[in-house]
Amino acid sequence: MPEISIGPTETSPLLRPPESPTRAAAHDHLNEQWEAAVAAGAIRTTWQREAQTIAVYSRSLIVTFLLQYSISICSIFAVGRIGKLELGAVSLATMTGNITFWAPVQGLATCLDTLCSQAFGSGHKTLVGLQVQRMACFLLLVTVPLAVVWWNAIEILAAILPERQSAELAGRYMRVLIIGMPSYVFFECGKRFVQSQGLFTANTYVLFIAAPVNVFLNWFFVWHMEYGFIGAPTAVVITQWLMPSLLVLYVIFIDGSQCWGGFSKRMFSNWGKVPSAWPRRRARLTKRVGPMIRLAVPGMIMIEAEYFAFEILTLVTGRIGTSELAAQSILVTVSSTTYQIPFPMSIAASTRVANLIGAKLPEAARLCSKVVRIPLVDPRPSSRISH
Repeated sequence: MPEISIGPTETSPLLRPPESPTRAAAHDHLNEQWEAAVAAGAIRTTWQREAQTIAVYSRSLIVTFLLQYSISICSIFAVGRIGKLELGAVSLATMTGNITFWAPVQGLATCLDTLCSQAFGSGHKTLVGLQVQRMACFLLLVTVPLAVVWWNAIEILAAILPERQSAELAGRYMRVLIIGMPSYVFFECGKRFVQSQGLFTANTYVLFIAAPVNVFLNWFFVWHMEYGFIGAPTAVVITQWLMPSLLVLYVIFIDGSQCWGGFSKRMFSNWGKVPSAWPRRRARLTKRVGPMIRLAVPGMIMIEAEYFAFEILTLVTGRIGTSELAAQSILVTVSSTTYQIPFPMSIAASTRVANLIGAKLPEAARLCSKVVRIPLVDPRPSSRISH
């Protein structure tokens, strides 16, 4: 009777004893030299190699984040030519959006940097797509109450700020952006899907198309069609839906589809299940919290606290006057742009470390974490204040 072998599941431990050369050779995410070293059990790395790898990963990510942030900058420039009141309102709407939606979603999605990268590194390729589906569903559920907050942003902001007109313009801006909330969820999850596979240039290619389109749409709606202030969020919404659409086309026709196992009902399961491979004491502490939520919530709290500590300056400035709020908008735009350099480096580092752990290379992962320790501890928005 032939021997039946059962493949790994999503609850299988990642750090297992070295596997046979045949099994290790299936992990084609590493280059041939590294695969041979894994098979021989003699893998060694150097800080120079890890630094070079992080630099290559970060190069595309930095360009990606800068291009993605340029979508917000373009709206500020387009509206800023209308007047100080409109410029301040965009800054106020952006601040509210960062605190209530964009930062929480970005923070929650950071758990995919670990889950997807480890799944890909350990050879569980279709698990990458499954984790993305679970996070997308979770984030869409979170989006529903936040959309209600955005719809009532006029009354909320008017109760905080003395300038009723600024609050009304900001609230109108955010009501239009509600249409683009699901697209932001899909793109953030999609970014992690391709990044975990080492396809860091995929997002760059998408944004090389989306960013110029956004510039054109801002000109077209704000000035050519004479929609004025409301034309800016309209352009942003169209661009936000364009980005995940282009990313899906990239995965289908170019690269990345090997990690997509199709839609599965399992996306609604295992949110609160603790893998049996975890130590008993750790399982007791996290009895009611699954690996996805357990990793996602701390990431959300960290990103949310960082953004709130910085964006609160916009809220305080809004209580002073319209001119001061407009000036703060320019300051935030310039300083936030500098943040798009260290933060992508930290994402590249976490992806690299997770890939190495998933490939059963703990010593290499430990060395890599030491190499990237400086960019990991200083990608904080609070550091932007000193600029």
